[in-house]
Amino acid sequence: MIKLLYIFFCAIIFQFASYQLSFSQAVTQHDKKIANRYDSLLKIAPREKIYVHLDRNTFVPQDTLWFKAYLINANSNSFSQISGLVYFEILDANAAIIQTMSMPTAMGLTWAGFALKPEIYKKGNYTFRAYTNWMQNFGQTYIFAKPFKILDFLKEEQISEAETKKKNKTIKAVTPIPDNQQQIDLQFLPESGAWLADKNQKMAFKAININGKGIKISGEIFDSKQQLVTSFSSNDLGMGYFEMIPLANESYIVKIKEYQNLKKLNFPKAANTGSYFKLFNNFNTDSIGIQVYSDLPEQELTIVGQSRGSICFQAQIKSQKQYRPFKIAKSFFPTGVCQILLQNAKGQILNERSFFINHNDELKIEALPNAIAYNVRDSVSITLNASDKNRKPISGAFSISVTDDNQIKKDSLNDEKYSFVLFIKF
Repeated sequence: MIKLLYIFFCAIIFQFASYQLSFSQAVTQHDKKIANRYDSLLKIAPREKIYVHLDRNTFVPQDTLWFKAYLINANSNSFSQISGLVYFEILDANAAIIQTMSMPTAMGLTWAGFALKPEIYKKGNYTFRAYTNWMQNFGQTYIFAKPFKILDFLKEEQISEAETKKKNKTIKAVTPIPDNQQQIDLQFLPESGAWLADKNQKMAFKAININGKGIKISGEIFDSKQQLVTSFSSNDLGMGYFEMIPLANESYIVKIKEYQNLKKLNFPKAANTGSYFKLFNNFNTDSIGIQVYSDLPEQELTIVGQSRGSICFQAQIKSQKQYRPFKIAKSFFPTGVCQILLQNAKGQILNERSFFINHNDELKIEALPNAIAYNVRDSVSITLNASDKNRKPISGAFSISVTDDNQIKKDSLNDEKYSFVLFIKF
């Protein structure tokens, strides 16, 4: 009896193992094809990024612009081993190169400074740029660029009070262009890049003014019979979205309330066939939701989730006219901007959607001074504590700049939680 049970148990295990093996082989063959495509791209054309920390963004002649650079692998966010030399440049307002410097890296790190000599650097706007030779193969995407200013306080003090008043009168005499007469660029961006007829979809939009800055707007969409279809309004940065069901062979007119003088704005025409998907990224859930629709001829489609050029998730589905819902665990993706791609059997991208994942796993950094008040020329000792999300200490490379708030405008990108105040006694 025991021998019979043993044989029966072994048979069950064998059948289960065979099922797992066949399923795994089927998945592996499909996964391998896409994974090899991604792996070959990373091997042939790996990406690297560079971050540069400037000590400040406002200078005067005879100052020194100090900086520290971090060269990393764009895929793994570890120190890059692709390039060993970084080029640094300073460009003037006309994009002419004023000064260059090349520095070797050790473990992806390098630091130096530009002496801002008065005979070379005049008052005005400049751009600090950093890159490697390898980065130039990919256009401007990975090149670091940051604007900064050079002021001339000596010349500013020499301007007489009469000249200042004259300047103020001249400025007041210039009539500004009213907001409702400015030119704007209004862009419509359908979710996943497709806009299909007779389907309820999200349409995102972005409005920017002539200076390239977002501008708050509100508007309405009318059909060819001048009937109101829907209305929309943006946030303060000129961005927002709305939902509507576009009709086949219908033309729509967009009217912006704040810009009555604008001509008819283009609105995308809906396609009769195609594919798209909706993405639901609720920050309170542990997964993202996807609804796929496709009325393309019967073919196998592939959903690929990626981040930093690596595959995080993939699945095969068949093209069908009914919505196909999916749920994907957020744990498959790292913190940061991620993408979902819908590809056809040839690997061509049909639809794409970006989204943001936050696992709250950023570094915890504390910078603590040894006192809250100092005398002139005192030495300041700062204790820097860096830990991971579990509060375990970690090692790393860091840089700190200390500036005078009364002379230097605070960088808007600084994170308040890493700042502290020092008082100096006179």
